[in-house]
Amino acid sequence: GSHEIQINFWGMPIYGSPFVSNAFDAKQVVVEEVPTGRIGTQAGVIVDASKAGLGTVSAEVFCDKKQIPCSVQPLKDTKSVIAFMPQSFKDHEVGIKFNGFAIPGCPHVCKILGADTVKAHGEGV
Repeated sequence: GSHEIQINFWGMPIYGSPFVSNAFDAKQVVVEEVPTGRIGTQAGVIVDASKAGLGTVSAEVFCDKKQIPCSVQPLKDTKSVIAFMPQSFKDHEVGIKFNGFAIPGCPHVCKILGADTVKAHGEGV
């Protein structure tokens, strides 16, 4: 949260005092959902920063060491969704930061469904 800092010199406040400082803790950001993605369908990782303090969620998505375009879109309250379009059937890594600090568990892996994950069972197969 916000904190006011009063600085005095010889009993008088210095110019600009009190100063406002905002405390935050990137470790309090929670990733609620990492979906299984599909090519051609937008994937969304849901993040809740309600207990982290004042700040901004940012993200980068990589697949096979190549950066994939993504956006951070606000949802209700202090939740956000990191949206991206899967580019291949390989896993996509989602790196999430809060005020420039990595959150716990990063990068999060979004598995992408591909033909190699489909198994057929039954008579006549």
